[in-house]
Amino acid sequence: MQARRQRSVSLKPDDTLGDPDRRSAPSSSAATRGGARRDLDDVESLLSSLRLQQDEEEKRDREAFEQRNRKLWDNIEAGIRAAEQVREKEAQEEAARLRAARAAQEEAERRAREQREEEERKIREENEAKEAARRKAEEEARQEEERLKAAERERSLGGATLRLEAKQEYERWWAKMSHIKTDVLPLVSANNEWRKQCFQAKRQITRGVSQLTNSRQEIVRVTESIGNVLTLAKGASPNGEIYTWILNHLSKCLIRQAEQEVAAKQDTAFPLARIVSFLLLQGHAELGDVLMARLTKKCPWVLGYCPVKRGDMDDAAYAKLVGRAGLDEASLQFTSRMCGILAFYAAVAQTDPDSGSPAGQGQGYDKIPPAFRPAALWTWMARSVTPPMTDHALIPALWSTIIEVAGPKLLAIYGKQCAKVWTLLLDVGIRQKKAGFADDETANAARTRLLLLLEDWKKKGGTTVSGATGGREMALP
Repeated sequence: MQARRQRSVSLKPDDTLGDPDRRSAPSSSAATRGGARRDLDDVESLLSSLRLQQDEEEKRDREAFEQRNRKLWDNIEAGIRAAEQVREKEAQEEAARLRAARAAQEEAERRAREQREEEERKIREENEAKEAARRKAEEEARQEEERLKAAERERSLGGATLRLEAKQEYERWWAKMSHIKTDVLPLVSANNEWRKQCFQAKRQITRGVSQLTNSRQEIVRVTESIGNVLTLAKGASPNGEIYTWILNHLSKCLIRQAEQEVAAKQDTAFPLARIVSFLLLQGHAELGDVLMARLTKKCPWVLGYCPVKRGDMDDAAYAKLVGRAGLDEASLQFTSRMCGILAFYAAVAQTDPDSGSPAGQGQGYDKIPPAFRPAALWTWMARSVTPPMTDHALIPALWSTIIEVAGPKLLAIYGKQCAKVWTLLLDVGIRQKKAGFADDETANAARTRLLLLLEDWKKKGGTTVSGATGGREMALP
């Protein structure tokens, strides 16, 4: 373009073409026209060159634009592909999350289904066990008598058999207690209507037990009141949950009275014992199982058994296992509570079910579970006159309780066999100091009490217990 302007400027001085003097000369005119043509050709050539140059520049610009345009679209397409990949990845992750959620839900449903089936199985098995227990009541009674004879044949009244039987019995009652805590109490707590019925019964039972005296009229009244509550509760829930809950509460009330009132005044054990005996005669057989399970939990000594401390158990847990309220409970308080509970248990076991029963005479022991018969106290003596039971400082106090509360009944039933056991305890255990508690200074007072009881019994001819607890007979009316 600059060359074009320069060329145009160079043509301006050629103004002589318009000079009239020069137009008059023919030869000059021809030369001028020839020069003009050449100039025109040059201009056209220059323009053509410029056009080519411009075309080249436009071509380069167009190619550069197309290249930028292709690069731009390539970037756009790359961004689209990246976005699609992100969306695809997110979709895959969401699908995986949904699959995992579905799998977790299916697993939870499977576990819930299995749990329901397991609970239903347990309920069926327990119902079958209850039915089997009722059908085999007489067989269990015969087995109890056989165990009694086997114990009598034990010359040393000890050995591994007694310890093994005690351990098995202890584990059986603990399993019953665990079943109540795990399978019964939570179901009642979760049902507002059941809980309401249970709390109504709870108030009535607690009031009756706490106001009990040794009057026959009062014992019968309280028994009938509690019996009506239990009878109504039997069919109040599909699998007897309410009934078991109320039996558990009744057992707790009775044991609480034993810990507090019986521990302070031993003869108060007998009216409590009659409540239990009369309710069993009315057909509330499960009361025996629930009460025995709770007795074992609160005082394993009622079985003539002391649990062994496991390696994974700390001192606090073991103290609770053997009946202590805590590590800081005084030994005197602990001994008093355990003796109160054992006195209540012994009172039940020595009670004659026909004596004063509001259900009438002739009931016998057929409705009394083996754990609450005199034979159970014989088993207790057999276990408690052999190691390791004789090594515990608590044993002389427990022995004194058994003799004072149930001694007359045991002498009346077992006679010479009972006298042999007591003589062994007196002569070998205490006098010859073969029992572990004989040298235990913490058991001095209890050992002296037991020694005096046995020596007095021996002096009276070995047939009566002059220091026996009073109140066995109900006061009239």
